Amino acid sequence: MQHEKKVLKHFFKSIRMGDAKEYQHGDIYEKLIFYRFEEVLLATYPMFHTQIGAKRWKKLIKGFIATETTTPFIWKMPKKFGKFVRSQMKKPKYLKDLLWYEWKEVELMMATRKRPKTDKIDFSKPYKIGKSASVRRFSYPVMYGAFKPKGDYWIVMYQSASGDVEWIEVTPFMGELIKQCDGQKPLMQCVKKVAKKYGVDSKDAKVVLKKGLKGLLKEGVLV
Repeated sequence: MQHEKKVLKHFFKSIRMGDAKEYQHGDIYEKLIFYRFEEVLLATYPMFHTQIGAKRWKKLIKGFIATETTTPFIWKMPKKFGKFVRSQMKKPKYLKDLLWYEWKEVELMMATRKRPKTDKIDFSKPYKIGKSASVRRFSYPVMYGAFKPKGDYWIVMYQSASGDVEWIEVTPFMGELIKQCDGQKPLMQCVKKVAKKYGVDSKDAKVVLKKGLKGLLKEGVLV
């Protein structure tokens, strides 16, 4: 078994590094590996692919394959690709937001969704962001398929009860409040902290937030 692993490791390294002369039809193997990577990456980053064009896309994939790309699950490989792209490209400015958004859609789809025991919000209890959800502040509205104008766009992404990944745009107040939920501090303490920052009365904020927080609890964004 160890010998087989050694042989396979040497084979894939040779193909990735473009040194497959010792293998008959090595160029075919190289193309097969490229298409396998491209298939997974294209399914993950369709908008990014459209924005940069086929030529640059192909160059990035080939460069990525030539690096260390091992991962226990093929579906996790695009996350490494995203990091690789950011190391190679600094522009366009919306790049970071776009790569995160497209990868997170896949990651949340594979997450285990915890069903809420209740949809009643208790401000005396601590909450945290569920494993099947994420909150992020974007500088560009990439979730709308747009890349301007620059601003503050808070979105909550989550796996719905149907298994699909959905997102909603929330106010900066709500976005920062969710970020404050670390599973340690009571919810009301988080509300007071964010309310103070925005110059809002925490009791008034509590009344306004209650309905929205109830919906987030129901969707497993907060647990």
